[in-house]
Amino acid sequence: MTPDTLAHIIRDHARDGESVSVAIQVEPETWIDYRADERLRSASLIKVPIMMTILDAVRRGAIAPDQQVPTPEPAGGSGVLQNLQQRPYSAHDLLTLMIVVSDNMATNALIDFVGMPAVNEWSKRLGLVDTTLSRHMMDGKAVATGHENFTSARDMAMVLGAVSTGRVPGSDDAMRILLGQQSTGGLPEYLPDGWLLAHKTGELDGLRHDAGIVTTDLQHSATVVVMCDGFRGTDGPARASSIIRAIGRGVYEHLAAGSGLADGRA
Repeated sequence: MTPDTLAHIIRDHARDGESVSVAIQVEPETWIDYRADERLRSASLIKVPIMMTILDAVRRGAIAPDQQVPTPEPAGGSGVLQNLQQRPYSAHDLLTLMIVVSDNMATNALIDFVGMPAVNEWSKRLGLVDTTLSRHMMDGKAVATGHENFTSARDMAMVLGAVSTGRVPGSDDAMRILLGQQSTGGLPEYLPDGWLLAHKTGELDGLRHDAGIVTTDLQHSATVVVMCDGFRGTDGPARASSIIRAIGRGVYEHLAAGSGLADGRA
């Protein structure tokens, strides 16, 4: 995967007015990106910093993994909790649901439990500059008044890179939860047999994101973040998903060939 190859994939699928942000890092320091600092709507990628904030609190002893967390009103969108009896669930169970099925009700429960400022403070401590949690999931009123959740491909790559290398508390737990991701239509599409992908997706109208840590059968690893926003129209989501799949395939092919990436910016 070279910067030219990356740019070619994006040119083939994206149209004027559509935003694509990409960050790819292969061990140890090889980096390729395309508008990686562009701040876009995070959709469910914001759930990764929420998860890490909770896991950090667990490691510090401020929260017990089996601590019961009240659930709020059903949020709509993805998830299963809104179809179950409303009752408290453990922080660990809510974390798992928030990531593996992107449960919005579980996410809102955890936001209320830990507080938005704690999530933003965790992000700031890690050095994230484009990531902000400003509203609950599926909160149309908040969006209408200008409150939105944001991140960038570079920020998400920083988070996942820190998780991959164990540089943040709770990394092992985060990897295990991310490996359980149930959405398989993006980066996992061309994942070779025997390889692992710990990832989180994001989806809104006109938006498709996928961010993950890929580990080969030889234990080499790479962080891949692809964010696509503004992909409207009947074919918009399909074109965004095609970008994600094509970039994933390109990274996997180069990892399999042992050639790595050509460091640079597309």
